[in-house]
Parts: sequence; C-alpha cells; structure tokens
Amino acid sequence: MSIYLIEDYAGAITKDDVIDLFEILKESFSISEAARLCELKRKTIYDWEEADYIKLKTKKKVLNTVINVQPEKTLEFMLKRFEENTADILYIYFIFLYEKAIVEESRKEVFKEFFDRFNEIKQKYPELIYKRLGEEVGDLTQAFKEKAINLGIPVPLPSLNEIRPADIVKILPDAMRELLSERYRGLTNFSIAKELNLPNELIDALFDISTELENSV
Repeated sequence: MSIYLIEDYAGAITKDDVIDLFEILKESFSISEAARLCELKRKTIYDWEEADYIKLKTKKKVLNTVINVQPEKTLEFMLKRFEENTADILYIYFIFLYEKAIVEESRKEVFKEFFDRFNEIKQKYPELIYKRLGEEVGDLTQAFKEKAINLGIPVPLPSLNEIRPADIVKILPDAMRELLSERYRGLTNFSIAKELNLPNELIDALFDISTELENSV
C-alpha cells in the first residue's frame, strides 16, 4: 500500500503538504527524531518555509515515513487534500465553460454545446459539488439558465443527482402540499415539475405515494 501511494502520489503533493505531513510526525517525535526517521537534516526542515519547492526525493522520504508511523492519519490527510484539489480543478473547468459560453460566445448553437457540457459535468460530480462548490456552481447555473432562456434554449429540469438527500427531505412536505392543491389539478407531472423546478422523477414518486395513500383510506 505505502509503495503504491508514494510512487503514484508523492509527486502531486505540494511544499505545504510536505510541511503538514511532517507536522503529523512531530505529534509523536521531536523535530530531530522526525528528521532522522525521514533521513533528512534538521536544517533541511527549517529551510522548507523559504524554499520555492521541495524535491521529489524529499517528498517520498517524508511520505514514506509518515505513512508507516501514522497510516490512518496520512490516508485521511491525503484523501482530504486530493478532494480539495479535485474540487479546485472542477471549479476551474466550470469557469472555463462559463467564459466560453457566456462571456465570449453569442451564437445559439455553440452556446448550447457548452450549456450541455456544463450540465453533463454537473451530473458526474454531484457529491463533490454539494460538499465544496454548492454556492459557486449555483451562481454559474443561474447565469447559464438566464442566457439559455434569452436565446430560446430549453432549460433541462434538475435531476435527482443534483439534489442532496437532506434537501429532498426538506422539499417533500411543501412539494406534496403543492401537488394536492387545486393549482396543479389537470396538469401533467412534467408540467408540474417545470413549475416547481424539481426533478420529474421526484414528482412521479410523490404522485405514486399520493395515489397509494388515497387508495388505502
């Protein structure tokens, strides 16, 4: 396990990551002992703050030592850090699509290609968006929707993937009350979903529940 992690990911960690990983070692050892375990000089450790970068060989030494001493903490640290990095890259991708589609592009057919791609990427990384990019992606989504409407391009309904389970729990009571009101009698499920801006699958499920409850009375 440690060999795989070191060979595949040591090159991807930053100078700050190395310093943070070394701090994990210092929880159990003095700085001198931690440096010795990493086969590094104390001066090397002190020089990190002013250094522009840390050599790959040094990264491997620190990562190898800390994962052997504190494997669980190291794995948690790496998981969190790479999740943060992935979220940063995902946001940069969304900004790229936003700039191409909204800032630079005015042709309807080309905008639609970027809009479709934006929605496709949102579908692939819902959990990461919930956890780290919810507000930012929400603002970008609104900007895309406004331009799509101005260009006469249909705006797709949100999918279940785009709504957190916790939010669905909050939505359900109000959505059920709306469905049972006179306002929506005679409308198709799809029309109601568009009115409420909710996934069509959710409206279908609520109607099924409503029908079962009525039949059980």
